[in-house]
Amino acid sequence: MTDRWIVPGSERSPLPGSRVLGDADLAERTTVTLLVRSKESGTPPPGALSRAAFTERYGADAADLQKVEDFARAHGLTVVDSSAGRRTVVVRGTVAQLSAAFGVTLKRCQAGDVSYRGREGSVSVPADLAGVVQAVLGLDNRPQAATRVRIAAQPTASFTPTEIARLYDFPRPRTEAVNASASSSWVAASARLILPRISPDSGSRPKTSRWFPSMAPAAPPAKIKTRTLK
Repeated sequence: MTDRWIVPGSERSPLPGSRVLGDADLAERTTVTLLVRSKESGTPPPGALSRAAFTERYGADAADLQKVEDFARAHGLTVVDSSAGRRTVVVRGTVAQLSAAFGVTLKRCQAGDVSYRGREGSVSVPADLAGVVQAVLGLDNRPQAATRVRIAAQPTASFTPTEIARLYDFPRPRTEAVNASASSSWVAASARLILPRISPDSGSRPKTSRWFPSMAPAAPPAKIKTRTLK
């Protein structure tokens, strides 16, 4: 048996609440992407870097790409794309071919209303690809994200117009209504004295009033009725 190397970080566990429906369709064709190591580890330094310069320094080595392509073809897989700049090799084949190539058993799974192709355990490649392949993406197509939208709770109570009026203290007591009416009248009277007046014989040309805000008359004193006690 050929020695195998486990791809780091490729372990998968069942989704919570999921169940296995059976084996995946071995004749189903699907696409898988292999991520190949970079020529130079670390992140690029700050500053501009052309696409060609980036590929030359941080892309995948041509020898590594060739080894991955040879491995794929040896297992009957079709090489769809190979990119040094993206450091990827895209291959396509049946579920049966992919399972044999990467040492996995693919299943039909369901979690809630979602059906997907899943697996358990790790992905492996031949030992001569140790450190060359950094990830194998696409064997397991389980959902990778979940919505975070929450619907606000709907109100459970309703109000009649009378109840709403009571909550807003409507109508107001008569004394408050009278005071509000008197205040409104005084504001309107002051505005007539302060704002410019238009004379009938001067067309649209305004005639400024002799009253100004600082000269507006004070509010009239409140009248108090008194009577003599006998």
